[in-house]
Amino acid sequence: MAGDAKALATLISARSDKDARIADTVVGTLAEWRDAAAWDGLLAIYRQPQSEPHRVLALRGLVRLATAENARPTPALVERYRQLFDGARSDNDRRLCLGALAGVADPAALSLALPLLSDAAVRAEAVLAVRKITTSIKAQHPQAAKEALQRLR
Repeated sequence: MAGDAKALATLISARSDKDARIADTVVGTLAEWRDAAAWDGLLAIYRQPQSEPHRVLALRGLVRLATAENARPTPALVERYRQLFDGARSDNDRRLCLGALAGVADPAALSLALPLLSDAAVRAEAVLAVRKITTSIKAQHPQAAKEALQRLR
């Protein structure tokens, strides 16, 4: 693991390389990183990319990393999704995030999906996310599930 940490630190420091081929390779490698250790580096690229393709690659990598944690929802995971939605620039970004968020079996995830019900461009995906989340939480959180489903009417 120490080698992984060293390699990750080297990649993150090289992400702003002036040689576009190196920067492209760095972003692509970070987007494929095997665990959440790459989160902060990818998030920095997502928030302040050198190019739109880098931002999209970073978003895809972040969504993949977040999705890998969906089975073990925590407040930190919901916060990671909040970071993704906060940085979303397009409806396609929000659709991608909603698709992944739908797998989070935590009532806190509803706080990210429910506001998007009023956005016509992503309403269909928001409805699907709310339905999937409520299905997964209704046994442990019946009131939260009921209230969320009422918002779909």
